[in-house]
This record gives sequence, C-alpha cells and structure tokens, in this order.
Amino acid sequence: MVDDRYLEQAEAFALGALEAPERREFDAHLASGCAACREAVVVALDAVAALPRGFETKALAPATRAAVLDLAEAPSLPLDPTAYSWDEPFPGVRTAVVKEDPARAFCASLIWAAPGARYPGHRHLGDESTLILQGACRDENGSYAAGDVARMRAGSTHSVEFLPGEDCIGYLVSYHGHEILED
Repeated sequence: MVDDRYLEQAEAFALGALEAPERREFDAHLASGCAACREAVVVALDAVAALPRGFETKALAPATRAAVLDLAEAPSLPLDPTAYSWDEPFPGVRTAVVKEDPARAFCASLIWAAPGARYPGHRHLGDESTLILQGACRDENGSYAAGDVARMRAGSTHSVEFLPGEDCIGYLVSYHGHEILED
C-alpha cells in the first residue's frame, strides 16, 4: 500500500526542498523499496532537469518554492476532456478546477480556450502562474507559447487573448483568486 504522505513529498525531494529530518525519513522510505515513490521521484527529477541552469532551489523563498512545486503537478498532454468538470465563464473559454487547498487560499485550474477567444480584464487578488501546455495567448505583458510560464503578481490587472492556431490549454496556479473588471 502506498503512503500518500511520502508520495506527496516526491517533488520536494527532487527539488532538494525537504528539511534535513524530512529528507532522511524520505531517503529511508525510498530505501525500503516503495516503487510508487521511486517512480514519482524519477518523474520529478526529469522535470527538475528541464529547469534553467543555475536554478537554486535552496535559495528560493518558501512561497516561490511552493509555486514551483504546485506548477510541477500540471497534467500531461493529451488531456482527456471527459476527466474534468468544465465551466464556460466566457464564450470559447472553458475552465476546470483540478485542486484546491483553502488553508493556502490555493487553486489549480485548467483553462482551455479556442483561438480568438478572450478572457476579459481582471485583477489578481494574489500571485498567479500559468504554464502554457498547448497553443498560445497574449496579454499586455507579452505573448506566451507552449512551455512558457506567465506570472502575475497580486494587484496586477490584464486581459488575455487566445491566438490563432490550435486551442490554448494552460495550467493555472493561483493564490487568492481574481476579480473581473468592468469593460
């Protein structure tokens, strides 16, 4: 039987973000032969290997470390759209909540938008990071394609336009949500 407590620590282990006592305990757990945790660590190490050179996890602030770990949970493509409960808050824009943690005011969501669709102006009540999984979009700060991360700080405002080509799919990690502005 898999111990979820250890499985949830695999990403932090791969990033070197566990405190010394947790790391020793996790090392002992891996040494006990847990195949699920070993596989989770391999997947997480692959993700860490894709990070830019010089990325120092030990120097990260706790909030940044949490955001990196939260983004690491993005689903793989292709997505099975039937696996999610979708809402359509705006024409051509679908959203699905993937994970929530009210204690952290955290929400991870998928956004799936058709080319030409628009997410109207909104203000971020907390920080938000969006990993573009497929397609492309742009806002007042620039354009983002598959593999890019768009970061919005608390208090910032923007609107998003989804660019021609394939549907845009993004994985949003947000803290404290956002509010739609009047156009």
